[in-house]
Amino acid sequence: DALERTGKIRYMANYVNIPRGDEWAKKQGANNKRLGVRPGFPDLTLYIPGYGPMPHANCQTVYIELKSKTGTLSKKQKDWRDWLQAGGFEWFLCRSLDEVKKVIEEVL
Repeated sequence: DALERTGKIRYMANYVNIPRGDEWAKKQGANNKRLGVRPGFPDLTLYIPGYGPMPHANCQTVYIELKSKTGTLSKKQKDWRDWLQAGGFEWFLCRSLDEVKKVIEEVL
């Protein structure tokens, strides 16, 4: 997939993408809700292991919201952004694959 083709991500981080936004996702939406997925949660979550004897204890989590060039954040997306940033997490808004690649390079 496009993110793995960026190179480093395959070896240095894991990511989660919760599908939504198209016809298939409408059907998936009921399942997501049942599983506890909340509206407005960022589209991509990167888990980057830390270093040392307990790398999982130093894991860095980065959140990426994906939007088109003209897309705007909903109120719930803004609420998630504000809450995550207030908690010290990195949150990014990306409008292209190139922007996603740039974020990955920055955080790795």
